[in-house]
Amino acid sequence: MKVGLSDEQRGVGFGMAFGCLAVTAIWIAAWFIPEQTASLGARCWLLAASLLGPALSFAAGIIFIARHRFFHEGAINGQNPVQDLSLARARAYLANTVEQALLAALVYPALAFGLSPNCIAALPLCSIAFVVGRVGFAIGVGRPARHRAFGFALTFYSTMSGLFVTVALVAASLLQ
Repeated sequence: MKVGLSDEQRGVGFGMAFGCLAVTAIWIAAWFIPEQTASLGARCWLLAASLLGPALSFAAGIIFIARHRFFHEGAINGQNPVQDLSLARARAYLANTVEQALLAALVYPALAFGLSPNCIAALPLCSIAFVVGRVGFAIGVGRPARHRAFGFALTFYSTMSGLFVTVALVAASLLQ
């Protein structure tokens, strides 16, 4: 029986840990950004602007697949030839991005209306992290998991941290 982690597992663990540290830095940075306005209009605008990150990442995946299909005879009619590795990688990126974008679309509104003005800057910072994470993930698709771990972690942890913060805010309000 093998004891310990493989090199690949250690690489993934390192990428995930680094992603966790980056998201922690986002929340710390948000705390030090000067207090933002808390008006309903400002929060709606911030939400709309922050949802652009996941939307653009999602659109990029759709665009790449559409462009690829147009220029490849075996894929133009919607087929997914197994030998077309570029298409398979693009579909893997898009599938993962759909999951991540849906989660962000559910969490970001709760953050936009639940965060205090002194921490609301975390929302656009998480959106930026989402995009940077998707770029990192896209670069690593088709390569060993360690190459996409940081990109996945940055995307996922930035949204999950927002979910945890929202749950904590709801729990705190229920306990008052």
